[in-house]
Amino acid sequence: MTATKKRFLLLIISGIFSINSLACGGGDWEYKYSYYNFFNQYLLANQTMHPFLHCPYEAFCVDDDIRFDENAIDWQHYFNDKPSLEDVNLFIYKSDIDDCVQLQNLINGVSESSLHDKLLLKNTVYKHLKKHKKENVLAYLIYAKKCENLTYQQEYSWQQGEYYDEQLPQDPNFFANIIEEGIELYKNEKDKYLKARYGFQLVRLAHYSFQFEKSVDFFNKYVENLKTKNYIYYRALEQKAGALRGLDRNIEANVDFITVFTKLADRRMTCVKSLKINDQNMWDNVASRLTDPTVLNFIRAFKNGEELFEMEQISNHDPNSVYLDVLMLRYLNKAEAVRFSRYNDPYSYGFESDKLEQFNQIVSQVNNKRNNRDDLWVLAESYSNLFINNFDTAQILLKTISSSSNFYEQAQILDFITRMESNKDSLSLEMCNEFYVEFNKSETLKANSSINDYIFQYFSNYYTSVGDKVAAGLCVNAYDFTWNRYSLMHINYIRQFELFFNKEKPNALEKHLIKKAPDALDDLLNEMRGTYYMQTNQLKKAYKEFKKLPDNFKEEYFNAETKVNYGYENDGFPLYDAAIFSGAVRHYFSSSYTNLCDNTHLKFNFLKVEDVIINKTDLLRMMIQIENKALKKDKNTAYYYYMLGNVWYNLGPEGWYKQILQFHYNVDESRNSKFFNYMAKFDVDIPLKYYELALENTSDRELEAKIHFMMAKTVQYAEQYPQLYFDSFLILNNEYRNTNYFKEVIKECTYFDRYVNPEKYRD
Repeated sequence: MTATKKRFLLLIISGIFSINSLACGGGDWEYKYSYYNFFNQYLLANQTMHPFLHCPYEAFCVDDDIRFDENAIDWQHYFNDKPSLEDVNLFIYKSDIDDCVQLQNLINGVSESSLHDKLLLKNTVYKHLKKHKKENVLAYLIYAKKCENLTYQQEYSWQQGEYYDEQLPQDPNFFANIIEEGIELYKNEKDKYLKARYGFQLVRLAHYSFQFEKSVDFFNKYVENLKTKNYIYYRALEQKAGALRGLDRNIEANVDFITVFTKLADRRMTCVKSLKINDQNMWDNVASRLTDPTVLNFIRAFKNGEELFEMEQISNHDPNSVYLDVLMLRYLNKAEAVRFSRYNDPYSYGFESDKLEQFNQIVSQVNNKRNNRDDLWVLAESYSNLFINNFDTAQILLKTISSSSNFYEQAQILDFITRMESNKDSLSLEMCNEFYVEFNKSETLKANSSINDYIFQYFSNYYTSVGDKVAAGLCVNAYDFTWNRYSLMHINYIRQFELFFNKEKPNALEKHLIKKAPDALDDLLNEMRGTYYMQTNQLKKAYKEFKKLPDNFKEEYFNAETKVNYGYENDGFPLYDAAIFSGAVRHYFSSSYTNLCDNTHLKFNFLKVEDVIINKTDLLRMMIQIENKALKKDKNTAYYYYMLGNVWYNLGPEGWYKQILQFHYNVDESRNSKFFNYMAKFDVDIPLKYYELALENTSDRELEAKIHFMMAKTVQYAEQYPQLYFDSFLILNNEYRNTNYFKEVIKECTYFDRYVNPEKYRD
C-alpha cells in the first residue's frame, strides 16, 4: 500500500470523513469575536465558493450578500436575455397558479379583470411571453407550481436520499395522477427546454414518492435522451442521485452528487451534505469514475479539516485550482484564530501549530507554480511567514503588492500587523506612540474593527509590562467612569489617575487616552476617593471627600434620584432611605425594603424624618452620628451597633442596597490585570464587629435573637467563617426558641426551618 493510500485509510477509518463532522447551527459570530481577524477570507474572487470557507460554528459560511441565481439566469437566457433578472425572479417565484392561469388566458384574449397581481402585466417576462405567444411557458409554470413542495412525508432529512419513516396519509393515486399529467404534458411539448423541465419534475416526483426505480428510469427516458446538459439537466441528475441512494447504489449516487457539485454553484452545499463515503473502497470506486479527482480531495478536507494533506494532492494535479484557494484561506483563518486569540486559552479546534512551517512551504510552492502572479497568494505567503515569525520575508513579499492591486488595502493591514508583531518584544513608549500616529492617519487601518481592538490591547500589554496600570486600563477601556467608579481601588491608584489626566506634555497616544476623561473629573475623583474610604470603613476620611462635592452632584448611585433596578418589573424603589439601618429575615429585590424590614430605625426620631438620607453624603453623616452615639454607652447603645451592622450588611453583596458600594464576592485580585478591580471584595468583618458589639451591650433577648440571625446571614457565603453560620443557628435553636423572633424566622426562612426541623424535609 502506498503512503498516500495509507494516509487516506487512516483518515477514513477514524470517521473524520463522515457528514457528522460538519458543524451545524450555532452562531459563527461567537467565533469571529474570539480572535482578531486581519485577513479577510472573503477576498476570494469566486464568490460561489464562499460557503466553504472557515466558519466552525456553522455547516457553511452563508453570506447574505451572495445570491445564487442560476435557475433565474437559465430562464433569462431562454428568454433571449430580454427580461431583467429581477423580473425573472419575481415572475418565476412570486406568481401563483391563479396568476399563471389568468396570464395564459390574457395571451389568448381573455379579460384581465380577475388577475390577482396587476403588476405582472408590466413584468418584462410577461411582455416577452405575450409578444411571442409563449402560453406553453405558463402551462409549464402552472404544472411546476402544482408539484412544488410535494412529498410523501412530513419532513426530509438535510441529505438527498435520507428518508424518515413517518409519512403523511395520501391518496395512493395522488402521485400517480400528477405524474401521468406530467408525462402527457411532456409528450405534447415541442420545446426541448420545457421538455427538460417537465422531465425534471417527473424525476423529482418519483424520487419523493419513493418510486426510486421509476425516478432513475424517468431520468434516462425524459431527461438524458434530450442530450442537452443544461442547468435543469443537473438539477434532475441530483434528484436521480437521491433515488440511487434510496436503492443503495451508493457509488453511482456519490458520483452524480459530485458531478452536480462541479456544475451548479447553487446546489453545492446540498450535494456535499448528501455525499456518503465511509471507507477506502468507496473512495477508490468513486475516484476511478471521475475525470478530476481533486474535487474529492477538496470535499474531504472541508469535512475533516485536514487541509494541508489535501492541498498537496490538489497542487500536484492542478496548482491553479480554486479548491486550493479555499483550503488555503480556511487554514490561514484557523492559524490566525490561534495566533491572534483574544483570550489566553483559545478554542483552536485541534489546530496543530507545529505544522505552520509545512503550510508556509505549501503556500510558497503553489505560489511559484501558478501560471500568473496571484496577489491573494502573495498575501497568503506573507502571512504564513508571519505565523512562523519570519517578519522580514513577510514584509518583502508585501512590498510587491502594487497600489493598483485589488489587494492593496489588505497588504497595508498585514504590513502594519507584521511590523507590530516583529516589535512586540522590544517595545518602547516612543514606538507605541509611532504606531498610534500611523494608525490614526490611516483610514484603512481605522476602518478595520479588529485593528482598532488589537492595537489598544497591544499598547495595554506594553503599559502592563512596565507597571503603568493606569494607561493599561485606559487602553482597553477598562476604566468606565459611568458605572465602575465604586470599585474597590487602592488610594494610590486613584492618585495615579489624577496625575495621568493632568500630564503636562503627553504624546499623541496619551492625549488620546486623556480624552477619555469625563467632564467634572475632579468631582468624580473626589467621589471615588470617598467611596474607597467608605468601602474600607474610614468614614471620616470618606465624609471629608464627599463634602468637596457640589450640591448638584448627580452621578448614578450617589443620590436618591437613582432607583433600585435589579431586573424586575418593580424597579422604582429609592436607593437611599433610613430603612437601610434595619434588619430583615428575608428581602426580595422585587419589593421595597421598607415593607420587609424590622423597622428598627423607626425607634429613633432622628431617623423618622422624611428625606433624612437623600445621598451618600447623608448616609455617611448618619453612620458617623450613630457610631458617635454608640460610643456614649447609653440604653440604646446595642441598637446603635445593631443598626451599624445592618447598614453594612445591606451595603454588601447580599444586601438590598448593594448598588451603593457595588460589592461582589469571589474575586481573585491577583489575576486581575486591569487597573482596578471592578469585582470588589466585601469585608464581612465590618458588620460582624458591630453585631458583636451589639451583643456585648444588650440583655434584650429579642434583640439578641435578631443579632444572631443577622450574623448567620452575614457569613453565609464567607469562606473564612465556615462554622459561624451553623453556630448562630445552633444558638438560636437552643437559647431563643421562646422568642417571638424565633417564630418569625422559622416561618420566613426555609434554611433555618430545615435546620431546626430536618424531618419535615426527608423523603
